[in-house]
Amino acid sequence: MGGGTGGARQAGGKRPPADTIRLVLRSLDLLLLLLLAAIWGASFLFIKVAVKEMSPVFLASMRLAIGAAGLSLIYRLVTRRSSGPAKPPGAAGAPLWARALVLGLAGGVVPYVLIAWGEIHINSGAASILNATSPLFSALFGHFLGLWGEEERLSWTRGLGLGLGIAGVAALSVSQRDDSASAEAALQVLGCLAVVGGSASYAVGALYARLAFAGSGALLPATAQNVGGVAVLLPFGLLFARPDTRVSLEAAGAVLALGGFGTVLAYVLYYRVMTRLGATGVLSVTYLLPGFALVYGAAFLGEA
Repeated sequence: MGGGTGGARQAGGKRPPADTIRLVLRSLDLLLLLLLAAIWGASFLFIKVAVKEMSPVFLASMRLAIGAAGLSLIYRLVTRRSSGPAKPPGAAGAPLWARALVLGLAGGVVPYVLIAWGEIHINSGAASILNATSPLFSALFGHFLGLWGEEERLSWTRGLGLGLGIAGVAALSVSQRDDSASAEAALQVLGCLAVVGGSASYAVGALYARLAFAGSGALLPATAQNVGGVAVLLPFGLLFARPDTRVSLEAAGAVLALGGFGTVLAYVLYYRVMTRLGATGVLSVTYLLPGFALVYGAAFLGEA
């Protein structure tokens, strides 16, 4: 069966097996990217529900705590099945704990808090659209830091796309303003800027993970990000930002879903795809997730 197929390929000039394998793997990467978009699109819904009853700092700390616990368990099980955890490669001379703290801040603490705060003042669909600036920031930062190869550098066409993206963000920020109340309008603009700031931080985290955890696979940076982030934020969340009243089952469920699906499952997929497509490639998920987020927001929150 295998020999006959190979002969047919040679006779008919079809794709060689290596090209077919690459095509299948590429298709799998795209499917994982689409699944990641569906999961992260729902995260904006969960954030919007939860942040009505708890502060952004507490929400982010709980999300990181669930993520750290779940991913640490998965990492332990996976490494136990193998020959044992090897010394993680990455930034020369930097211990794992230091890299985890940096990645936790850039890829977890800062974006989680800023985006949650932003969603207090803007709807979840708008937040997801603003989050689509992450690959723009990744391309910009990577270009000026000299991280990209020739094929990934910021050409004039990509620069034009970046400029159009920034203009789109500015237009969306203005459209979120409520002219009937100047104070609320200002907060809505600040909410937009907070989400954009969180998106820029996501880009920094992705670039840092690509450098500091090169060759580590998908699971280690995902685990390190959440463990490092919770080590920084959880004390503040528990001591200074706990809810004054008991949260509803709806809000508690949103936090659990955000941590379990939007963090544990999503980050395993995220870093798996990043090892194949690179930092800018995986951040293109932010172009896909607004479609899901807008549908979720309209269906469950009545957002226009």
